[in-house]
Amino acid sequence: MSKYQSGPPRDDGALVPFGKYRGQSVDVMLADSSYLEWLMAQPGLVAMIQNKYPALFNIITVGAPDNDDSPEHNKLQAMFLDDVFQYAFIEAVLGKSVYAISQEAAHYCIEKNSRAKAQAISAAPKYIAERRERPRCVLVDNQMVNIDLARAEERFNELIRFSLEPIPVKPKISMEFECGYDVDFFAYWPFHLIEFEESYTDFTNACQIIDSEAARVNRETYDSANFRKIHQIAKSVRCKIEIKPLMGDDFPSVLRQMKRNGADTLVVGIFQSSVCNLEEVRQIFGARKILTLAELQTLKSNDAWPSSGNSS
Repeated sequence: MSKYQSGPPRDDGALVPFGKYRGQSVDVMLADSSYLEWLMAQPGLVAMIQNKYPALFNIITVGAPDNDDSPEHNKLQAMFLDDVFQYAFIEAVLGKSVYAISQEAAHYCIEKNSRAKAQAISAAPKYIAERRERPRCVLVDNQMVNIDLARAEERFNELIRFSLEPIPVKPKISMEFECGYDVDFFAYWPFHLIEFEESYTDFTNACQIIDSEAARVNRETYDSANFRKIHQIAKSVRCKIEIKPLMGDDFPSVLRQMKRNGADTLVVGIFQSSVCNLEEVRQIFGARKILTLAELQTLKSNDAWPSSGNSS
């Protein structure tokens, strides 16, 4: 077995600048152990490589560092822990700010829940009439009071006065790191719908659900005999992210890597190519999205979530 490093295939696209494998991938040279044995037995060539190409010398002798473990890579990966950076990333992917998407979800939720409120109001008179016909009276301050009727009328008046306001809710974001690609990113906007059921019997409970739950949108699920509060996802986005601090003429190797590991989004710190501009590379990558750090930093400087917005 050769004492020189052949190792697993690498995806940085580095090219050999000399000799038999000039212009070919370093991986091709590393696979030829007999050539490496011969090369390292030539003192003059070894000195030249060590002086002119120290990084390549290290690759041949001790193995290539995984550029996914470089400080630049780790710094870029850690940016995804910042919620402002997360919002900028979402906007770059979806083409809308996080707050705009949240507003759309809130308006949709209120539109649907307002219909449920209207149905509850239309059903209330029948419920109140039933309470008049079958009173349940108790003695209060020396007077007999129909408790069910009084409560139903009170709740009905509250329901009439109540206004459902659209309240944007921040997205829920979850991430997993180092799962074949660098970041598995998932964001969703939760909201709740209240559906009216035909077997309506409890008007008071219906009012409580509408005024305490539909407006605040702060509980996961609710079930009753009359209304069903359903937890749904208004919009979601999932990205399988590959990170490259620097990408240049090695972009074909990066694309091959993404095809192998299933990544669909590439975040690049710096792009420098002598043969293609960034838009041309984006066309080559097809449906796989390429985002640069500069683009994300520009979006990050925007007011992604107004300070007056709801933060729940």
